[in-house]
Amino acid sequence: MRVGLGSAAMTNLGERTTGPDRMTLAAFVAFVTLAGGNVVAVRSVSCEGCELDPFWAAATRFLAASLILAAIALVIRAGTPRGRAL
Repeated sequence: MRVGLGSAAMTNLGERTTGPDRMTLAAFVAFVTLAGGNVVAVRSVSCEGCELDPFWAAATRFLAASLILAAIALVIRAGTPRGRAL
């Protein structure tokens, strides 16, 4: 019995024949873009003649990230966790 790509044994196992959905693809593109931008941001603020010290550069990046996450939470109307959810 030969089992390989395209054989009947492989297609009967519930193999997914379509590509990823749009949300998965959008999340992947967003992650790659933000991860790549992070490297550029760290490189640009950690040079010799930069305006910000490393601590302040990191604090500024964390502030920007917290504002973005707060905006997302407001848009999707995420409530604050209470009780056992904490």
